[in-house]
Amino acid sequence: MNRDELSVLVAGKMIEGKIAPSAVDANDLISPYKQIVQIIQREKSWDINYLVQQTSYYVVDQAVLAAKNVDGLPADWPRLLRDSAIMDDVGEYLEGAAKHLRRGERVEPGEIIQKAYRLAGDLRAISPLSKLKPESSPWQPTFWQPLDAHVGGLPVSGLTVVGAPPGTGKTSFLIKLACCAAEQNKKCMLFSMEMTGGQLAYRARQIHKLSKKFQKNILVCDDIMSPASVASMATLVDDDLWFIGVDFAELMLVGNMERTEGIMAEVYQTLVRAAKQLDTPIVLISQLNRQYQGGLPQISHLRYTGMAEALASLVLLIYNKGAIFVKQDSGGALPHVKGKAWVIVGKSRYGNVARQGGRFAIQVGWDGAKGWGDFGTVHAL
Repeated sequence: MNRDELSVLVAGKMIEGKIAPSAVDANDLISPYKQIVQIIQREKSWDINYLVQQTSYYVVDQAVLAAKNVDGLPADWPRLLRDSAIMDDVGEYLEGAAKHLRRGERVEPGEIIQKAYRLAGDLRAISPLSKLKPESSPWQPTFWQPLDAHVGGLPVSGLTVVGAPPGTGKTSFLIKLACCAAEQNKKCMLFSMEMTGGQLAYRARQIHKLSKKFQKNILVCDDIMSPASVASMATLVDDDLWFIGVDFAELMLVGNMERTEGIMAEVYQTLVRAAKQLDTPIVLISQLNRQYQGGLPQISHLRYTGMAEALASLVLLIYNKGAIFVKQDSGGALPHVKGKAWVIVGKSRYGNVARQGGRFAIQVGWDGAKGWGDFGTVHAL
């Protein structure tokens, strides 16, 4: 059955009271049956006469008749409707994309792949608990002692946001994680939207001496790409990726997209979905907002959106007073030690290995040329 037929049927089943209003997304139905569902979901009290007044006798009658025609037929009608709505939406998009291509106009490949991916990715799957494989730990090792020993690693299938002012070691942090994974024969992918691939390769050699054998485990893309394109490109990699790194969030707004809270929220939402669908941790570098005037960085200083705090499984903030010539005073909470910097654990959805009972920071060796050291110690905040 197609979307049109299922819209009529589901509206009828809801009128009969055999489908709960909360079980259906009204946007999955076509009009005017969408309006029937919206009325039922909105109104505490209604009857068929009221539905007829708001739509028409013909519309209500067709819905009720369609529902009666399938009485006794076992089916998950809300799920069938959802699946058909996805197929209809994807088909409409692909038809439009095909017209652009035939006219010789460019279409974003990542968007095409992401839309097609919905055909599998958005289908609702319900499994009994008895058939689900328990996951003993929500953490995946990074093979970098400061994170693994004190935090647990990176959240499995989750988003990690790393925020700091410019020049304090965010990119070096991402490269360090990639090099540590590569030495363990784990493949990772870095989307370097600020540095060119050559600049990143030069910085990687400064930070970590990797042999050619291990360098092959780090895949680099230096194109400026949308979040959907990042997710789509990652699916094309033959080997399983240990993690995906993106440097940095604001540059993912390609073209003339306006930098707003809503648009940036979409960046975070897309990457969270991608991490779950790909079953791969994603590490996203973020700048701080204009409200940050120095001192100890807070989660609220992350640029553009509070969505990072809501959606990220792990939020890390870098405090590196010796790296930049701006006021960065912790107010005594974290001592400044020459040759050291701090990684503050601002949020951890799954707790942490250090078990500090609140916020804490990890002191790690820091060198302006060589980047982050290999060991860290914990300090409670």
